[in-house]
Amino acid sequence: MKLSLKTLVDPEKAALARARFHAWWEGEAFDPMTFAAARRGSVEAVDAAVEGQGPSEPPPSEAPPPDPRLTALQILWGGHRLMPGEAAEDRLQPARLGLPATGTLAILGPGLAGPVLASAEAHPGAILAYEWREEAVPHVRHLLSGLGDRARVESLDLDLFAVPSDAWDGAWSLDEFSYAPNPSRLAVQIAKGLKPGASVIIECYAVEGRFSASSAFASAFAEPHLLEAGALKAVLSIAGLGLEDAEDLTQAHLLAAKEGFRRLEQALSLMASQGFEAGVAREIAWEAEGWAHRMSALHVGKLTRRRFVFRKPD
Repeated sequence: MKLSLKTLVDPEKAALARARFHAWWEGEAFDPMTFAAARRGSVEAVDAAVEGQGPSEPPPSEAPPPDPRLTALQILWGGHRLMPGEAAEDRLQPARLGLPATGTLAILGPGLAGPVLASAEAHPGAILAYEWREEAVPHVRHLLSGLGDRARVESLDLDLFAVPSDAWDGAWSLDEFSYAPNPSRLAVQIAKGLKPGASVIIECYAVEGRFSASSAFASAFAEPHLLEAGALKAVLSIAGLGLEDAEDLTQAHLLAAKEGFRRLEQALSLMASQGFEAGVAREIAWEAEGWAHRMSALHVGKLTRRRFVFRKPD
């Protein structure tokens, strides 16, 4: 969903637009007056908490309430994940970055905590996780609470993301460049966040020629904004980053997706014996339909999965 500049600079209008879009997506009725009243109540609760007169934010160790969509995706992809992936591969990322043991690793868009926990096994230093899927943020915080002070989770806005200069010794981006409406701005911010000489791994989808992603990404958390691989490399190069390595991960990505659907078959058998939770079953059906189109596009080469390693000059 694209918002006008006037809306973006007005938090109240931006929140109203996002809520209206969410209700439309979920097929729910939307009353602007009710939403405004609820939002005022939330603001007052925050103000009261700051003044010591009301409830504070739940501690990160407290589990957030179950979310049908997040539950469904974890059934499909396993290991606290919202997309195909493997812990063994994730553990290699700090080495790919040449990350020092005491360095700070930024992980952008992990989905849930699976990629972060796997990376933490290989990297003993600090980890900053930035998540743009609002529904997932409290769950990531809860799942990473066991890492203590060395892991921090922050919300990331794909439109307005900004970071301090020279904050990261290395970074790993999962799919921001599949969904960011302004990839040039995102590339500049990533380059800004890297320390001189540090590297970033970019994993994302790329299109080949003309391709409509509407069916393949129908169940995604945001509208896809896919680039051709050459255009993506150009965007990051213009931001001041030098290409160090490039890989086509399409076949490995397809294998991981197929493994997820084999896992789903077993999970559905178990759920059938225990009774379906309607919301979870609905989300699984939507995800399966979207992935049927996505896997078809990956098979014929209209869509590819790429990994790039870029380095910031010293």
